[in-house]
Amino acid sequence: MKASTEEFLFTLLWTAESITRPTWRNLNETFESWAYRNALGRRLANLEHKRFLEQRPTSDTSRVYRLTSEGRRIALGGGDPPERWERTWDGHWRVLMFDLPVKASALRAQLRRFLLQHRFGYLQQSVWITPDGLAEVQAKLRDLPADVESLTLFAGRPCGGESDAALVCGAWDFPAINALYERHRTIVGECPDLPSRHRGPGPRFWAWAQREREAWKTAIRKDPLLPRGLWPADYLGGRSWEIRKQLLNRLAEGFRD
Repeated sequence: MKASTEEFLFTLLWTAESITRPTWRNLNETFESWAYRNALGRRLANLEHKRFLEQRPTSDTSRVYRLTSEGRRIALGGGDPPERWERTWDGHWRVLMFDLPVKASALRAQLRRFLLQHRFGYLQQSVWITPDGLAEVQAKLRDLPADVESLTLFAGRPCGGESDAALVCGAWDFPAINALYERHRTIVGECPDLPSRHRGPGPRFWAWAQREREAWKTAIRKDPLLPRGLWPADYLGGRSWEIRKQLLNRLAEGFRD
Protein backbone atom coordinates (compact mmCIF):
# COMPACT_ATOMS: atom_id res chain seq x y z
CA MET A 1 0.00 0.00 0.00
CA LYS A 2 1.52 3.31 -1.09
CA ALA A 3 1.67 6.08 1.48
CA SER A 4 -0.03 8.42 -1.00
CA THR A 5 -3.00 6.04 -1.26
CA GLU A 6 -3.32 5.85 2.53
CA GLU A 7 -3.19 9.64 2.75
CA PHE A 8 -5.80 10.08 0.02
CA LEU A 9 -8.17 7.61 1.69
CA PHE A 10 -7.66 9.39 4.99
CA THR A 11 -8.47 12.72 3.34
CA LEU A 12 -11.62 11.23 1.82
CA LEU A 13 -12.65 10.03 5.26
CA TRP A 14 -13.30 13.56 6.47
CA THR A 15 -13.71 15.59 3.26
CA ALA A 16 -15.61 13.02 1.20
CA GLU A 17 -18.72 15.15 0.81
CA SER A 18 -16.89 18.16 -0.60
CA ILE A 19 -14.44 16.16 -2.72
CA THR A 20 -16.71 13.49 -4.17
CA ARG A 21 -19.87 15.58 -4.41
CA PRO A 22 -18.89 19.10 -5.41
CA THR A 23 -21.63 21.63 -6.16
CA TRP A 24 -21.96 24.88 -8.06
CA ARG A 25 -21.85 26.68 -4.72
CA ASN A 26 -18.42 25.38 -3.72
CA LEU A 27 -16.78 24.82 -7.11
CA ASN A 28 -18.73 26.74 -9.75
CA GLU A 29 -18.05 24.04 -12.36
CA THR A 30 -19.30 20.59 -13.27
CA PHE A 31 -18.06 17.50 -11.49
CA GLU A 32 -16.57 16.12 -14.70
CA SER A 33 -14.49 19.21 -15.51
CA TRP A 34 -13.39 19.62 -11.90
CA ALA A 35 -12.46 15.93 -11.62
CA TYR A 36 -10.56 16.05 -14.92
CA ARG A 37 -8.63 19.15 -13.87
CA ASN A 38 -7.59 17.52 -10.60
CA ALA A 39 -7.02 14.03 -12.07
CA LEU A 40 -9.51 12.89 -9.45
CA GLY A 41 -11.55 10.69 -11.75
CA ARG A 42 -8.59 8.44 -12.43
CA ARG A 43 -7.76 8.15 -8.73
CA LEU A 44 -11.36 7.40 -7.78
CA ALA A 45 -11.63 4.77 -10.52
CA ASN A 46 -8.42 3.14 -9.31
CA LEU A 47 -9.64 3.06 -5.70
CA GLU A 48 -12.99 1.68 -6.82
CA HIS A 49 -11.20 -1.03 -8.81
CA LYS A 50 -9.27 -1.99 -5.67
CA ARG A 51 -12.57 -2.01 -3.73
CA PHE A 52 -11.55 0.79 -1.40
CA LEU A 53 -14.42 2.95 -2.71
CA GLU A 54 -17.90 2.21 -4.00
CA GLN A 55 -20.56 4.30 -5.68
CA ARG A 56 -23.78 4.88 -3.78
CA PRO A 57 -27.11 5.30 -5.61
CA THR A 58 -28.82 8.64 -5.08
CA SER A 59 -32.22 10.08 -5.87
CA ASP A 60 -30.74 12.51 -8.39
CA THR A 61 -27.99 12.31 -10.98
CA SER A 62 -25.17 13.22 -8.61
CA ARG A 63 -22.15 11.00 -8.38
CA VAL A 64 -21.50 9.94 -4.78
CA TYR A 65 -18.81 7.64 -3.45
CA ARG A 66 -18.27 6.15 -0.03
CA LEU A 67 -15.45 4.20 1.55
CA THR A 68 -15.85 0.43 1.68
CA SER A 69 -15.07 -1.38 4.93
CA GLU A 70 -11.57 -2.09 3.62
CA GLY A 71 -11.07 1.52 2.53
CA ARG A 72 -12.25 2.70 5.93
CA ARG A 73 -9.87 0.28 7.66
CA ILE A 74 -6.91 1.66 5.72
CA ALA A 75 -8.00 5.27 6.24
CA LEU A 76 -8.22 4.66 9.99
CA GLY A 77 -4.65 3.39 10.12
CA GLY A 78 -5.03 -0.33 9.50
CA GLY A 79 -7.94 -1.19 11.77
CA ASP A 80 -11.54 -0.16 12.45
CA PRO A 81 -11.48 0.30 16.26
CA PRO A 82 -15.25 0.22 17.01
CA GLU A 83 -15.73 -2.86 14.86
CA ARG A 84 -12.83 -4.66 16.54
CA TRP A 85 -13.76 -3.61 20.07
CA GLU A 86 -17.39 -4.70 19.76
CA ARG A 87 -16.71 -8.14 18.29
CA THR A 88 -17.83 -11.12 20.33
CA TRP A 89 -15.36 -13.38 22.13
CA ASP A 90 -16.07 -17.01 22.95
CA GLY A 91 -13.87 -16.92 26.05
CA HIS A 92 -11.17 -19.16 24.58
CA TRP A 93 -7.60 -18.12 23.91
CA ARG A 94 -5.76 -19.32 20.83
CA VAL A 95 -2.12 -20.14 21.48
CA LEU A 96 0.57 -20.49 18.84
CA MET A 97 3.83 -22.18 19.84
CA PHE A 98 6.78 -22.70 17.53
CA ASP A 99 10.25 -24.18 17.73
CA LEU A 100 12.51 -23.17 14.89
CA PRO A 101 16.21 -24.02 14.65
CA VAL A 102 18.77 -21.32 15.37
CA LYS A 103 19.89 -21.37 11.74
CA ALA A 104 16.36 -20.32 10.70
CA SER A 105 16.72 -16.80 12.09
CA ALA A 106 15.33 -15.18 8.93
CA LEU A 107 12.27 -17.42 9.06
CA ARG A 108 11.82 -16.70 12.77
CA ALA A 109 11.89 -12.96 12.07
CA GLN A 110 9.39 -13.38 9.23
CA LEU A 111 7.02 -15.34 11.45
CA ARG A 112 7.35 -12.78 14.24
CA ARG A 113 6.48 -9.92 11.85
CA PHE A 114 3.49 -11.92 10.65
CA LEU A 115 2.20 -12.45 14.20
CA LEU A 116 2.66 -8.80 15.13
CA GLN A 117 0.85 -7.74 11.97
CA HIS A 118 -2.09 -9.92 13.04
CA ARG A 119 -2.04 -8.39 16.54
CA PHE A 120 -0.90 -11.46 18.45
CA GLY A 121 0.58 -10.88 21.89
CA TYR A 122 3.55 -12.84 23.15
CA LEU A 123 3.95 -14.43 26.55
CA GLN A 124 7.39 -15.69 25.53
CA GLN A 125 9.37 -15.29 22.33
CA SER A 126 7.93 -18.54 20.95
CA VAL A 127 4.51 -18.51 22.69
CA TRP A 128 1.94 -16.12 21.22
CA ILE A 129 -1.76 -15.65 21.99
CA THR A 130 -4.87 -14.07 20.46
CA PRO A 131 -8.57 -14.05 21.39
CA ASP A 132 -9.53 -14.52 17.75
CA GLY A 133 -10.07 -17.65 15.67
CA LEU A 134 -7.14 -18.94 13.66
CA ALA A 135 -8.78 -19.98 10.38
CA GLU A 136 -7.58 -16.89 8.49
CA VAL A 137 -4.14 -17.03 10.10
CA GLN A 138 -3.75 -20.73 9.29
CA ALA A 139 -4.56 -20.04 5.66
CA LYS A 140 -1.93 -17.29 5.48
CA LEU A 141 0.67 -19.38 7.28
CA ARG A 142 0.58 -21.82 4.38
CA ASP A 143 2.25 -19.14 2.27
CA LEU A 144 5.33 -19.24 4.49
CA PRO A 145 8.13 -21.80 3.93
CA ALA A 146 7.46 -25.39 4.95
CA ASP A 147 9.66 -25.17 8.06
CA VAL A 148 6.87 -23.20 9.74
CA GLU A 149 5.12 -26.55 10.14
CA SER A 150 7.22 -26.95 13.29
CA LEU A 151 4.58 -25.01 15.21
CA THR A 152 1.50 -26.02 17.18
CA LEU A 153 -1.84 -24.28 17.65
CA PHE A 154 -4.08 -24.63 20.71
CA ALA A 155 -7.43 -23.20 21.80
CA GLY A 156 -8.68 -23.24 25.38
CA ARG A 157 -8.59 -21.74 28.86
CA PRO A 158 -5.68 -21.50 31.31
CA CYS A 159 -5.95 -24.05 34.11
CA GLY A 160 -3.41 -22.67 36.59
CA GLY A 161 -5.56 -19.90 38.00
CA GLU A 162 -4.33 -17.25 35.56
CA SER A 163 -6.91 -14.53 34.84
CA ASP A 164 -7.69 -13.08 31.44
CA ALA A 165 -6.47 -9.70 32.74
CA ALA A 166 -3.11 -11.22 33.68
CA LEU A 167 -2.75 -12.79 30.25
CA VAL A 168 -3.58 -9.50 28.54
CA CYS A 169 -1.05 -7.53 30.60
CA GLY A 170 1.58 -10.20 30.08
CA ALA A 171 1.12 -10.50 26.32
CA TRP A 172 0.81 -6.84 25.31
CA ASP A 173 2.71 -3.74 26.46
CA PHE A 174 -0.22 -1.51 27.37
CA PRO A 175 1.89 1.19 29.11
CA ALA A 176 3.67 1.70 25.76
CA ILE A 177 0.34 1.62 23.89
CA ASN A 178 -1.15 4.23 26.23
CA ALA A 179 1.93 6.43 25.75
CA LEU A 180 1.29 6.39 21.99
CA TYR A 181 -2.33 7.43 22.53
CA GLU A 182 -1.18 10.22 24.86
CA ARG A 183 1.18 11.46 22.16
CA HIS A 184 -1.64 11.45 19.63
CA ARG A 185 -3.90 13.40 21.99
CA THR A 186 -1.16 16.01 22.41
CA ILE A 187 -0.90 16.43 18.64
CA VAL A 188 -4.70 16.75 18.33
CA GLY A 189 -4.52 19.62 20.85
CA GLU A 190 -2.05 21.38 18.53
CA CYS A 191 -4.54 21.50 15.64
CA PRO A 192 -4.31 24.85 13.80
CA ASP A 193 -7.35 26.79 12.63
CA LEU A 194 -9.63 24.43 10.76
CA PRO A 195 -10.08 24.97 7.00
CA SER A 196 -13.41 25.56 5.34
CA ARG A 197 -14.74 25.75 1.81
CA HIS A 198 -14.11 29.48 1.84
CA ARG A 199 -10.64 29.23 3.36
CA GLY A 200 -8.74 26.21 2.14
CA PRO A 201 -6.13 24.33 4.17
CA GLY A 202 -2.66 25.84 4.11
CA PRO A 203 0.80 24.24 4.49
CA ARG A 204 0.67 24.54 8.28
CA PHE A 205 -2.57 22.58 8.42
CA TRP A 206 -1.34 19.82 6.10
CA ALA A 207 1.89 19.45 8.10
CA TRP A 208 -0.15 19.05 11.27
CA ALA A 209 -2.59 16.63 9.58
CA GLN A 210 0.29 14.40 8.52
CA ARG A 211 1.64 14.37 12.08
CA GLU A 212 -1.79 13.54 13.48
CA ARG A 213 -2.35 10.73 10.99
CA GLU A 214 1.07 9.18 11.59
CA ALA A 215 0.64 9.35 15.38
CA TRP A 216 -2.75 7.66 15.17
CA LYS A 217 -1.51 5.00 12.76
CA THR A 218 1.43 4.20 15.03
CA ALA A 219 -0.87 3.76 18.04
CA ILE A 220 -3.38 1.62 16.13
CA ARG A 221 -0.71 -0.68 14.76
CA LYS A 222 0.69 -1.29 18.24
CA ASP A 223 -2.76 -1.80 19.79
CA PRO A 224 -4.23 -5.35 19.61
CA LEU A 225 -7.73 -3.78 19.59
CA LEU A 226 -9.01 -6.42 21.99
CA PRO A 227 -12.73 -7.07 22.59
CA ARG A 228 -14.10 -4.57 25.10
CA GLY A 229 -14.39 -7.15 27.87
CA LEU A 230 -10.61 -7.66 27.82
CA TRP A 231 -9.60 -4.01 28.13
CA PRO A 232 -7.19 -3.14 30.95
CA ALA A 233 -8.70 -0.69 33.45
CA ASP A 234 -6.39 2.16 32.36
CA TYR A 235 -6.64 1.55 28.60
CA LEU A 236 -6.77 4.84 26.65
CA GLY A 237 -7.84 3.53 23.24
CA GLY A 238 -11.57 4.12 23.66
CA ARG A 239 -11.15 7.66 24.96
CA SER A 240 -8.64 8.47 22.20
CA TRP A 241 -11.03 7.19 19.55
CA GLU A 242 -13.78 9.49 20.81
CA ILE A 243 -11.37 12.45 20.69
CA ARG A 244 -10.36 11.61 17.15
CA LYS A 245 -13.95 11.06 16.04
CA GLN A 246 -14.85 14.51 17.33
CA LEU A 247 -11.88 15.93 15.44
CA LEU A 248 -12.91 14.26 12.16
CA ASN A 249 -16.47 15.50 12.58
CA ARG A 250 -15.22 19.06 13.09
CA LEU A 251 -13.04 18.80 9.99
CA ALA A 252 -15.91 17.44 7.91
CA GLU A 253 -18.28 20.16 9.12
CA GLY A 254 -15.72 22.81 8.29
CA PHE A 255 -15.52 21.66 4.69
CA ARG A 256 -19.30 21.54 4.39
CA ASP A 257 -19.99 25.01 5.78
